[in-house]
Amino acid sequence: MCTTVLVRGVCKIRLQEWKSFTTVGGSNRRTMTTCRFEQQAAIRSFARAVLCCSRISDTVAVETADERLVLRALGAARAVSVEVGIARDLCSYFRVPHTHVGQTACASSKLLFGILRTTQNLQSLELVLDDSQNRVQLNLLTTTGTRKAYALPFQQEVVPRVVYDSGLFSVAAPPNLFAKALSNFQGRLNECTLEFSRNGVRFCSFLEDLSSNSQLRTQITIHSEEFEEYSVNPVGVETVKLTLAVKGFRAALELADSCHIHIVRLEFSFIGQP
Repeated sequence: MCTTVLVRGVCKIRLQEWKSFTTVGGSNRRTMTTCRFEQQAAIRSFARAVLCCSRISDTVAVETADERLVLRALGAARAVSVEVGIARDLCSYFRVPHTHVGQTACASSKLLFGILRTTQNLQSLELVLDDSQNRVQLNLLTTTGTRKAYALPFQQEVVPRVVYDSGLFSVAAPPNLFAKALSNFQGRLNECTLEFSRNGVRFCSFLEDLSSNSQLRTQITIHSEEFEEYSVNPVGVETVKLTLAVKGFRAALELADSCHIHIVRLEFSFIGQP
C-alpha cells in the first residue's frame, strides 16, 4: 500500500478533474469493480485508509486501475490532499473491468468509515462499485458467520485531483519523529509552520485567545542528524518555510504508523509551490 499526502499553507495547486462512472445498466457482477479482503491485516489497512480520508474530507473518491484501487480525498479549503493506493496483492479477489479502468466513484467517507469502525470480528470485507445502481456496496462476513450488506449512493461530485512535481528539497524520517514534535502543540491548532535550515527544522505555532487576551507560542527544533535523509540547502535565504494543516498531517502520520510504513518523506519547494 502506498500513500501520497500533500499539505500546504499559502500554496497554489494545479487541479485536474476526474472522470466519473457512467451508468451502463445491468447488475452482472462481472461488469462491476470488486475488491475483497480476507486477511485481518488487509481489512485493518483498508479501514485505516478510509479513516485517514474521512479526517480530510466528507467525500472519498475511489479511482480504478489495472493493478490497484486509489482512495483520494481533498479538504474543503483545498489545503490538504491525501491519496492511498490499495495494491491488488493486498486483496484475495480483485477485478476491474477494462471499461472501468481510470474511472472514479465518490461516496461519503464518514458513512464508509462508520461501517468499518470495528473490524476485529470481520472474516471478509468486499467492496463493490455497482455503477448499474450508482452505489458503493460493502459486503461483510463476520467470524460468527453473520453476513451484512451496506449500500452507499454515489455522490454527484467532481473531486479535483492534485497534480504536483517533486520539490527542490526533501527530508525523510520515521513517522513517530514528526508525531512526537506535533504532540507538543495544542490539539485545536489549525496550522503549524516548519522552518527548514541547513542544520535542522523548527516547528513553530502561534495561538491567540481574544476572549482571555492571551497568546501561546510554541517552538520545537529537530536537528538534521535525527533524520534518515535531510536534503535542504537553500540558496540566497537562510530558511525555507512550509505551513502545514495540522489535522491532515496528523492523519497521514497515523496512517503511516498504523500500516507499518517505516519512513515518511516530505518534498517541498518555496512558498507558493505545493
